[in-house]
Parts: sequence; structure tokens; C-alpha cells
Amino acid sequence: SLLGLESVYGLHDKEWIEPDPDFVRRKDPDFIFYEPKLYSQFGQADLEKLIKARGWENMKATVNGKVYHTPGPLDFIAHHGPTFIREVIPWLEEKIFTTSPE
Repeated sequence: SLLGLESVYGLHDKEWIEPDPDFVRRKDPDFIFYEPKLYSQFGQADLEKLIKARGWENMKATVNGKVYHTPGPLDFIAHHGPTFIREVIPWLEEKIFTTSPE
């Protein structure tokens, strides 16, 4: 686990995962971290459309304001190297351990 959390896809031994909206809905995670495609212009309105399109409006993460998209146009979580430790882990900690939704 990373930062005390386990991925709903933790038992899927794959390098890249195409999320199944129904699988995610059934797992009803506490948090959702969405990483848009590289170089996409993806904002909060896009995230809200994605949640609605996937039928995730009533999930714990959505109801509790714990659905986040990664910052910037580059790979963020799907990244290796020193910036994962220097930037990604602190960003995740902030999102996980902040008690009030954004």
C-alpha cells in the first residue's frame, strides 16, 4: 500500500490499466485519483462530466468530495524518478489527509 491506501486494482498485475467504471463503482473506493491523458487540457468541469458519464455520482469518494484529477498536462502519478518522491507523494498526502473536501 502507498500512504496506507490500497488500490482497487492492487491485485491486477498489469503495467497499465484501463479502468472499468462498473468495477470501480462496485468497489466504492474512499478516494479516486484520475490522471488524464498526457498533454490533455483537463479541468474540474471535465472531471464532473466523467463522474456523471461513469455513474459515479453516489460513490463514497464523490459524495465525500474525494475525487481528484492530477495537476498539469504531464504524467504525474504514472511517473518514476525523483519527482515522484518530491512532488507526487506530498500531493497525495495532502489529498488523503485533508479532512475537508475541496
